[in-house]
Amino acid sequence: MKALVLKGPGNGAIETTPVPQALPGSVIVRVLHVLVYQITPDVFHGTVTNPNMTLPYPVVFGSPAIGRVAAIGPDTTAFKPGQLVLIDTKLRARDDPSVSAVWGAFDGFDETTKRFVIESWRDGAWAEYVRAPLESTWALDENKLIGNLELKTEDLLHLGLLPVMYSGLCRVGVKAGETVLIAPSTGVFSGGCIAVARAMGAKASYPFEKYTKALERG
Repeated sequence: MKALVLKGPGNGAIETTPVPQALPGSVIVRVLHVLVYQITPDVFHGTVTNPNMTLPYPVVFGSPAIGRVAAIGPDTTAFKPGQLVLIDTKLRARDDPSVSAVWGAFDGFDETTKRFVIESWRDGAWAEYVRAPLESTWALDENKLIGNLELKTEDLLHLGLLPVMYSGLCRVGVKAGETVLIAPSTGVFSGGCIAVARAMGAKASYPFEKYTKALERG
């Protein structure tokens, strides 16, 4: 299969690699689409501002993805081949939730987490096929999303982000009819928060927009 292999900061190329095999606790997914964040170029080139955000080179780059199940592991009971799924990039150890990383983009802050990523989940989803943890794979209702709502499969990539905003808005108790002020400097989360707040019935405002435009004009 073809995969984007990073051998160092900014040193990436499309290479032919073996198709991964399904192991216990995983499924093999044929990747259809991957999400590109605003920060993706910085992660790719190793220019993120936090020097502790590292990758275990060489590595197949990764981000949230939409795909179809190609093969299932021996302990898989719910997923079926051909099923449409969302792959989340939040990795957590099953026996210790404090061991967490961003799959394919950041291998954690401590040695335990880095070893967990290197030994089990080194390669991300920027490939034709990826071995995905069951805990990070979410079944999608294709009949409802594609059939009834007439969404495209690439539209579903946003499902990997919108629950983050929804969780935050629920935590602060946002209700329909209220006004929510969205702060800048959070990349896709600012814009996504506006969309989610409006879907919840709130009035979402970006109060700094006029100041940003003024600064751009000089």
